[in-house]
Amino acid sequence: MSHDLKAPLNSAFNFTELIKMETEQSLNADIRQHLTGLQSALAHMKEMVEGISLYFKADKLELQPKNISTEKEIPRIFNQLRYYYPDHLKRYS
Repeated sequence: MSHDLKAPLNSAFNFTELIKMETEQSLNADIRQHLTGLQSALAHMKEMVEGISLYFKADKLELQPKNISTEKEIPRIFNQLRYYYPDHLKRYS
């Protein structure tokens, strides 16, 4: 099931990469930002699909806590929030 859901997300992500690469010189900043936001949303959806898959396997898994880099995660979260709520996060730019 997980693969069936992730494959279209991977394809969409790869298409956005191709668009960015093939139109690198002609894209304006707004469109580039929209493509980056789309990629971020697709990556988040892929993580959610993986999370759902893990949820259904949870009774068979052993908990393996891990450290995360807040230096990487906080900016990633703010970028997603800026994309979806641009007027609300101007003071945090």
